[in-house]
Amino acid sequence: MAETKFCLNCKKELTGRSDKKYCDDYCRASYHSMKGRDNVRGYMSRTNKTLKKNRQILHELCPDDKNKVLRSQLVKKGFDFNILTSIRKTDTGKIYHYCYEMGYLIINEKYILIVKNRTISRS
Repeated sequence: MAETKFCLNCKKELTGRSDKKYCDDYCRASYHSMKGRDNVRGYMSRTNKTLKKNRQILHELCPDDKNKVLRSQLVKKGFDFNILTSIRKTDTGKIYHYCYEMGYLIINEKYILIVKNRTISRS
């Protein structure tokens, strides 16, 4: 006797072809839509977690308005230089990278200048 199969989306018993996975097109589309959303949520969750961690690291290393630190200090704490909220270029051509209100300027391969954007942190 054949094994009873159920729709992957609504869990109703399936009838018809032996390789059938969904009741109908609606269930098939709904199942794949939910699956896609879960992947996006996971990505967003990991990105937000990394942003918060980066911000915390910058905040710990910069108790005042700005502080020059070794790049290795950030790396040692697990800072991810690929995840940030914005980039701002000054009139003089300097490029600041931000994780929320905490920013940093890459001075050279060895040093990083960490800054707080007071206009964001006070509002």
